[in-house]
Amino acid sequence: MVKDLESEIEIMEEWLRCIQQVIQFPFYTKVTEWQDDTSIVQEGDLLKVHAIGDIDDKYGIIANTRFGRKKLYFPLCELEAIDLSDIEKNVLQDYAVWFANK
Repeated sequence: MVKDLESEIEIMEEWLRCIQQVIQFPFYTKVTEWQDDTSIVQEGDLLKVHAIGDIDDKYGIIANTRFGRKKLYFPLCELEAIDLSDIEKNVLQDYAVWFANK
């Protein structure tokens, strides 16, 4: 599947399709990466992911999340699912590893 795709954007679009097919929304995640001190979200905070859909060259797949009552857009690769099945978690982990090594 992925070997036939030529550009990183095409591969990310395929990841997006795969994630949307496998994952049940909404789900809770934990921020796994260090964030700037000025950010309202910090490493270890919990976010609720309601949807994904946008792709950014620099940040990859962008998740539509909530932090309390605030709506945030956050890179999916910086989030760790905490209430999904093992299969769903593995898909997100595989994407994060691919993105980190692209």
